[in-house]
Amino acid sequence: MLIYVTGSDAYLAKQAIDQLKAKYLAKNDGAELIEINADETLPNFADLQAVPLFATSRLAIIKKVGVLDGATQDSLASVLGSLPPTTVAAVWDQKPLAAKSALATTLSGAAKKIVAEALDEPATRRWIRARSQELGLQLDEAVVSSLLSAGGNDLWFLETELRFLATTAGGKNDDRPRQTARPDDYFVYYRLVRQKAWAKIGRQLAADFQGGTPFELLLGSLAAAVRKEAVDQPENRPVVELLGDVDFGTKTGLLEPGAAIALLAHRLSNPAGNRVHWEAMWEGLV
Repeated sequence: MLIYVTGSDAYLAKQAIDQLKAKYLAKNDGAELIEINADETLPNFADLQAVPLFATSRLAIIKKVGVLDGATQDSLASVLGSLPPTTVAAVWDQKPLAAKSALATTLSGAAKKIVAEALDEPATRRWIRARSQELGLQLDEAVVSSLLSAGGNDLWFLETELRFLATTAGGKNDDRPRQTARPDDYFVYYRLVRQKAWAKIGRQLAADFQGGTPFELLLGSLAAAVRKEAVDQPENRPVVELLGDVDFGTKTGLLEPGAAIALLAHRLSNPAGNRVHWEAMWEGLV
């Protein structure tokens, strides 16, 4: 079976793929789940034609095939055209395929097609309202308009900000009463990044963390704000590198969230200094 996920919106594509994975893993242990990122590794598509050994079916997810050269796309098309009946292949293009290419022709015959194109403004507005309801968050029209103004149709950014609002205002998984977000509640990191108020961001991070906001959400909200404010600008690169170092340290378990917040609060006051990996930065603080 072939499933075609088409469109450039990474958030919607991931959402669709995650739903496919969840449905598969509900019945299988994951031993026959294959994921290929075409933009990261040299794909070996021949494995897709093998019969699964550890389950009755196999789910193969192939992402970003639009970045592949013509010859590799042709090779994938040939493999997809002769999949064993025990294999379900979900293919996301991300970038448009040549209309008459072999891969485009093969995917056009997919049993299921999922569209992941960027949303227009009315659809994005509806998405914000639906997602806020799922998070147990009440938004008035002014807040929705501000979200649209700041994030456009970037669903990753909007998701991060909505989760931040839901956490700070009392979401559906919180025992606190639900509140309606106020204008002074949202986009604090977005506003401070625009102002390049790095020292204030450090203090805000410390205050929010002490107030109970999860570290992952704080780091994600700050990263989303930096990304929206043109990460390629030279003055933002040290901040991006710092966030990457801290993210690596926490994910590997070598840096505790509380220590990471302290490090960020200290280092963000001088983000333009020479890059120093978090190990050395932390040693300088203790």
